[in-house]
Amino acid sequence: MGFKGRIDLIPKLKGDFHPSIIDYKTPITTGRTWEAQIAAYKHLAVHNGIPVERGGDLKLKRDGAPAKYVPCGNAVQAFAAFHHALNAHRYFKGDPRKEAA
Repeated sequence: MGFKGRIDLIPKLKGDFHPSIIDYKTPITTGRTWEAQIAAYKHLAVHNGIPVERGGDLKLKRDGAPAKYVPCGNAVQAFAAFHHALNAHRYFKGDPRKEAA
């Protein structure tokens, strides 16, 4: 597919069989692109041999209060949205050699 990303954390949480994707976030409101980002990270991890099954955002609080975990809902739909956005970006940037099928 031809994209890169930097995953914040891939821990194996207590009681889980496979590791999870965790992405640190500091904004108060949840971003519209966050699920697509988690789904893309999951794709990268699995493509590199890490059997990730789920993921989410860890919303860090500026005042040091406990963080809030926001799980990724529909990872299949979120990855499709990411993939379409990536192709649209490549199309409008004029880079047809990297357009995915």
